[in-house]
Amino acid sequence: MRIYCSTFSGRALLLAAGLMLTAGAAAAQNVSRPDCIIDVTLTAAGQTAGGPGTCGNNINGVYEWRFNYKSTGFSALSVVVQSAPDVSGAPGTWVPFAGTVTGSNPNTAITQASSNFVGFYPWVRVLLSSVTGTGTITGQLYGCREPGCSITGATITAIVAIPNPLPVDGPTAAGSAPTTPPVLVAGQDGAPGVIRVLKTDANGSPIPANGSSADSDAINNTELTPTGAAGGVLYPRVFQRVFNGATWDRMRGNTLGTFVQGPVASTGANAGNPVKIGAPFNTTQPTFTNGQVGDAQLSARGAQIVVPGVEGFPVTVTANQPANSTATWDSTTPLNTTLAVSTVGYANVAFGLVSVAPITGGVVSFEGTMDGTNWVLVSVVGIGNSNNGSTTITLATQSNNIWQMFVGGLTSFRLRLSTVITGAGTATFSMVPTVIGTEFQQIVAQANGLNLHTNVDALPGATTAQGDAQTNSPVQPTATVSFTAIKEPVYPFVFNGATWDRIRGTTNGVFSQGPVASGATNAGNPLKIGGPFNTTQPTVTDGQMVDGQFTARGTLKVTPGVEGFPVTVTSNSPTPTGAATAQADGATNTPTVPTVGAGPSAETVPNYPYKFNGATWDRDFVCTLSAPITYSAASGTLQIVALSGSTIIRVCHISLSSSAASNFTLEYGTGSSCGTGTNPLTGAYNNVTTLALDFAGTLRTPASQALCIVSSASITAGGVVTYAQF
Repeated sequence: MRIYCSTFSGRALLLAAGLMLTAGAAAAQNVSRPDCIIDVTLTAAGQTAGGPGTCGNNINGVYEWRFNYKSTGFSALSVVVQSAPDVSGAPGTWVPFAGTVTGSNPNTAITQASSNFVGFYPWVRVLLSSVTGTGTITGQLYGCREPGCSITGATITAIVAIPNPLPVDGPTAAGSAPTTPPVLVAGQDGAPGVIRVLKTDANGSPIPANGSSADSDAINNTELTPTGAAGGVLYPRVFQRVFNGATWDRMRGNTLGTFVQGPVASTGANAGNPVKIGAPFNTTQPTFTNGQVGDAQLSARGAQIVVPGVEGFPVTVTANQPANSTATWDSTTPLNTTLAVSTVGYANVAFGLVSVAPITGGVVSFEGTMDGTNWVLVSVVGIGNSNNGSTTITLATQSNNIWQMFVGGLTSFRLRLSTVITGAGTATFSMVPTVIGTEFQQIVAQANGLNLHTNVDALPGATTAQGDAQTNSPVQPTATVSFTAIKEPVYPFVFNGATWDRIRGTTNGVFSQGPVASGATNAGNPLKIGGPFNTTQPTVTDGQMVDGQFTARGTLKVTPGVEGFPVTVTSNSPTPTGAATAQADGATNTPTVPTVGAGPSAETVPNYPYKFNGATWDRDFVCTLSAPITYSAASGTLQIVALSGSTIIRVCHISLSSSAASNFTLEYGTGSSCGTGTNPLTGAYNNVTTLALDFAGTLRTPASQALCIVSSASITAGGVVTYAQF
């Protein structure tokens, strides 16, 4: 006979002595139920059973253990029962069971074995330490807090704990048909309250109740279920809400549509994901009358078609350009006098010279800094009567001119009088930083969006007409018992600031609008826009929708009046006709004007940017290639770019940082490290540790030459050169 004793509130209740004597007469021995059972299935060396997550975390105080196992498949094995001390709630170092062992530990029997263990240790487990071949070990490690369950033939009176609270299982497994009556579910209806059984309809669905409360913003993120009376089919209005990151606010809008905004306010820090934009491509340009709304037009490759300042609608661009900084220098001006401007937040610096003769001497150096302390020579390109790049100008030989320089990364730029002026003349400089670069780019982004999908079932019963200006205290309709499932049609509303209006739209979609009317004071957050970047542009046919196309840096590609979609411009401009010719460098300074037709009509003129080289026109280009500059405790000549056939190396930018000051010179030539036909490309940049030069492609080698750099000192340095080679 087996006797079980339970525990309650931490105390063991022992059966009465008379019952124990009676039970003793009915059986020869009493055996307690194990306090811990660890099932063991091991198939590979290093696998364990027990330990953390099992009763091998010996919080029950098990004192005696027995390990029984059987093995199949393995030709050799070693399995060991281990114990470990407790270290801050985790097992310490595992060792073979440190108490008294009867039998083998580790066991190496490849058929079956059994061992007994006595002693309390905080952590216990089984480890399969080594095997030969493949197979499986199965068995159990079980133990008791009192002697008996792990020792064959013991006669004891068991004291066994029953869990408190006691786990309760239903009579039928999940997924199976019920076989016994269910247990009622109930709740208390208030303090002191009465216990009420939950009600359902004939199909087992809960019967909702009627109830409402005034609506407001900042609803707690813990959703509340409405209360109410008996009912069946519901036809509630849906008062839409949006999550603000902490609580729920009413969705805003009016009878014209839902307010749409971005995730951050205007001038706020960028956040969220961009929203893709698109528009139709039409081979025939649409025509609108005054006040009509029209689709934005895209080309067949997804580029936005723009027409600046036409059809009586001029575009006004106001640039944010500071006032010019000026200085007039003559023979009385001290050496190293400077004229400087801050370039933080600006992309370019432009400056001009008005020279009044006679000036017989004097040199002005161009310098930039990244830290406000260390100034280095930088190359500046003339855009007036001379477009050669240089780091200095000689006033005696320099006439009136204008220069421009890209200053990205610099904090300041200055002109420094590096050689004093001689002669009775004057040199007047005017300098200004600018924010608009050589390319005008439209920057776009995206905002976080959430698509709402609603599935509406077939609805029994009737509905009532929905109207605008619903009260801010929505009423949950009283429901009646219909003996059918509860189905809810969705009638979306938006909050207009005082009452609720129906969301407007058609079968084509929901109307969308901004938070304020046209011409009204700005309010709300701007909606970010975005689109895909594709290395291969898409191709669409007439009338199809197409994504707006963006560059790899997030700028919107725009195409003014191309790809079979001419832009109608009301003007007296003639219409170019004929075909374009192949583009090449060295174009004549007298461009050929295409044959034109008479009268105002559509214009389709390709634009191929050229730059004047002093005699002819060359195609504009970008430097898509780069090469590293690396000195490792070395000096002398280092080849940066190898020659390639008859091509010319065009340098856009070069920069480096050195461990020590050195004199640097750029050279070109052929052979190993420009060793044959070596010629300097620049003068020496003396005593330099950091160098950053921008040439915009104006610094060029002759054809069939390599590009090299020369260091006068042994240094460790690194840098980069960007260039084009064709």
